[in-house]
Amino acid sequence: MNVHIHPSVDNGVKKGSGSFAGGVLVCKCRDKPVKVGVKGDVAHNHACGCTQCWKPDGVVFSVVAVVPRQNVTVLENGDKLHIVDASKTIQRHACKVCGTHMYG
Repeated sequence: MNVHIHPSVDNGVKKGSGSFAGGVLVCKCRDKPVKVGVKGDVAHNHACGCTQCWKPDGVVFSVVAVVPRQNVTVLENGDKLHIVDASKTIQRHACKVCGTHMYG
C-alpha cells in the first residue's frame, strides 16, 4: 500500500534557499478566485495531520508554511472567505465556494 503524505514531500524534501521573496496563494475557484499575498520568506514549514487542516484528496497531511501575520494580505475576493470554525485556536480562513484553506 502506498501512503501519500503530500504531493510536495512524497518525492523527498528540498531545502529552501532562504531567500524566498514571497508569492500569491490562489484558491481553486475558476471565477473570481481568492488571492492572498505572502511577503518574505517562511519561518518554517510543517506537515500537519490534524482533523482541522485542509488536505488535498488522497493524502494524510497538509503542508503549512509559517509566516508572521503581518506578512499575509488578502489581495482579491476576500468577501469569499469565512472562518472554518470560530471555536478553534487557529482561525482558518477558507474560500466559501471551493473550500480551499487560504491562511490561519
